[in-house]
Amino acid sequence: MKTGHELKVETHYKNSGLLEGKLRRYILGQLTQQDEERFDQRLMTGDDEFLQEVEEMAEVLHDELVEDYISEKLSGAERTAFELRLLPSRKISEKLMLDRALRVVAGRRLAHRDTG
Repeated sequence: MKTGHELKVETHYKNSGLLEGKLRRYILGQLTQQDEERFDQRLMTGDDEFLQEVEEMAEVLHDELVEDYISEKLSGAERTAFELRLLPSRKISEKLMLDRALRVVAGRRLAHRDTG
């Protein structure tokens, strides 16, 4: 039988997974208008712990979306949403350029190592 703390931790992780999926769709603009309004309301009324969790999760999701975009792992709808909503962002564009540059350097190092 699980303790109260174990149940609380399990519920937190379950809710975090749900939150992550919703936040990803929110970032990409893929929520319905009603769900987006509810999420906006939750952000405006959330406590500091919730807001910090969302902020940290959003940072990770932005990085994952950039990685998925470069790796062509986004679905067609996600790719279009990324290009319309995130690509115009200077911060995302800079992450994208940095990630691409790092991939080029890593590729060159691997090629050099293989031939040297």
